[in-house]
Amino acid sequence: MTKLFVGNLPESATDSALGALFAAHGKVESVERIIDRATGLPRGFGFVDMAAQDAARAIQNINGQDFEGRTLKVSEAEERPAQGDKKRRRPNRVASRSAAAIAASASAPTIFRRVASPIIGSKD
Repeated sequence: MTKLFVGNLPESATDSALGALFAAHGKVESVERIIDRATGLPRGFGFVDMAAQDAARAIQNINGQDFEGRTLKVSEAEERPAQGDKKRRRPNRVASRSAAAIAASASAPTIFRRVASPIIGSKD
């Protein structure tokens, strides 16, 4: 069994229409369009499970084909790492700043101020 990634899907695409497209190239085991949890709208990609030889034929014939006004991108899906295998990434603070903010801070003069502090134990 091979899982295929299908990208650039139109919002109007249905599981049955996508299954019918791939069924012309072999037996389709399952079709899954990905839906955004927050909005409930399709995210524009999905997955199709097919036998290995049928999947290779489907990739060759469907990749780049027009489907409801969109050019499909079809490839073999990559395995997602298990939850425990993910590396924890810390945000890069420099990368999150805009180029304009970085340029402005680099060209701005640095101002040093001397702060007078009272001497402890002195009597004034």
